[in-house]
Amino acid sequence: MPTYAYQGFDGQGQEESGSIEAHSETVAFSILQSRGLTVVDIREGAAQQRSLKPWYLRDIEFGNGLLKLEQQAIVAELLASLFSSGLPADELVRVAKISSEDKRVRQHFEQVAGRLVDGMPFAEAFETKNHPFSPIFISFLKVSDEANAMSNNLLELARFLKVQDNIRQKVLSALIYPAILILAAVLLLLLVVFYLAPSLAPIFLGLERPMPPTLAFLLSINALLSQFWLFVAAGIVAGTALAVLILRLLPRAALLERIPIWGPLTTSRTLSQLCYATRLLLKSGMPLADAMRISAQFVSPNSRVGALFKEASRAIEDGQAASSVFEKSTKLPVSFRELFKVGEYSNKLSTTLQTLSEMYSARTDRQVARMLSLLTPLLTLILGTAIGVLIYTVMGAILDVNEVAF
Repeated sequence: MPTYAYQGFDGQGQEESGSIEAHSETVAFSILQSRGLTVVDIREGAAQQRSLKPWYLRDIEFGNGLLKLEQQAIVAELLASLFSSGLPADELVRVAKISSEDKRVRQHFEQVAGRLVDGMPFAEAFETKNHPFSPIFISFLKVSDEANAMSNNLLELARFLKVQDNIRQKVLSALIYPAILILAAVLLLLLVVFYLAPSLAPIFLGLERPMPPTLAFLLSINALLSQFWLFVAAGIVAGTALAVLILRLLPRAALLERIPIWGPLTTSRTLSQLCYATRLLLKSGMPLADAMRISAQFVSPNSRVGALFKEASRAIEDGQAASSVFEKSTKLPVSFRELFKVGEYSNKLSTTLQTLSEMYSARTDRQVARMLSLLTPLLTLILGTAIGVLIYTVMGAILDVNEVAF
């Protein structure tokens, strides 16, 4: 039966492309129309990858275009519950679609339903173009479908995604207090520059007295911002946009690993996630080489540690041991290299990976707590000094005016 590549738009105006097997182009066109697709192009051969929309009409996405980990965990739990109930695949997808609150998830299940009609297996149908789920999610579905253990594996996946989301939320929550301190200091500086300093300046000018150096400096900042505020605002926006662009284009994880204080924290966190993900994929029945490659792709594809996992995956496919790659690297802790080697040669790698994941997760928690315990008082000291200087400036100016009055 020939294969036809197609491109079109679904009912929500989203692009969809792929391939379909049919006896003729007319039959393929009718099947796609029955799915609710507006077919723009259909031809025999491989699927096309080009976009139908011009560049200025395409959606701009920030980040990797995937659902948040918390949302993916919710979908995993939902699918686990539906699979455990023994529903047929088409009915399962229908229930999952109407049970999902996220628009992107509903659109995704619509595409899955259309592919199930064509006779695709569930895992293959789930891996549609531009799907909002991470590679490890898709890999779990494929392995679980083959192992007939979909429900249990999806529950394991949901727990893993929740753990990673909790770590991320913990770090973000811990940074809220320093961010508030910095914001308060900036607001106080603006208050002094635009209100207090201009209020004191006329007094010195009227008395023909020289202004204190710090007060004169604050007034110069006032004049600069007042005269060139548009250029300053444009510079801030351009600088922010440039920073975001650099972070998107450059390997962000590799950059973080090179920062003196943040680097060890990033390495520990990445190792914990990689070990956890690899163990879960091994437990579900996936070969070690595939498990390590997919874990690296999901957790941190651009990091130095992720690159080592990919290299170890290739070494396994070439008949070598993964530990032979890790032994040559000085980027990994000695404890990881030795324990991984022991687990691999004793054929107890799954247990070893769990131990390594827990060990580096605990180390990450300690490093975060230590870093924040130093960061908060340091910021408080710096900002307190800055505020003290501002208060000294204002009070010094007031005292100078008081001496002139007497």
